[in-house]
Amino acid sequence: MNPKVFQSVRIDSRDRLIAAQLQMDCRQTLARLSEKLNMRPSTVHERIARMEKKGVIEGYKAIMNAEKIGASVAAFMLVSGKPSFHLDKPFLDDQRVMEVWGVTGRRDVLIKARFKDTEEFSRFVLDFRKRYGGQVRDTETFLATVRIKETSEKPIQLFMEQGP
Repeated sequence: MNPKVFQSVRIDSRDRLIAAQLQMDCRQTLARLSEKLNMRPSTVHERIARMEKKGVIEGYKAIMNAEKIGASVAAFMLVSGKPSFHLDKPFLDDQRVMEVWGVTGRRDVLIKARFKDTEEFSRFVLDFRKRYGGQVRDTETFLATVRIKETSEKPIQLFMEQGP
């Protein structure tokens, strides 16, 4: 596993306003966005292009409702690995694996995955243990019972440097 390390990019308050609007609805037209923010369309376009180039905006995607597409079981797995532990590309490319985080504490990795049912989840865990058994000391798994909050939006207003 080769974790990516990113450097923060300084963006100003106008960029933050644009980014916040795009996170809420990236399908709105440039004209509508310009009108909402009281900026010229060319200015908004240039700022979006600059944020794309700097990697602040990574892409534009449709957000799917997991339950409606048949992925109603959300699972979380904490893994304690031996020094040789690493997750390979086929595991990381598995579409059921939504997020993988290196974490602090008694565990090394947190995995979030989605499944159609508990049987599929159970097979996933058994396959994981078979595949990585020699590299893993311990796993602890959790099935979510109710979604209280889930968002793909990033808290841009909280973490960006204050600009002009």
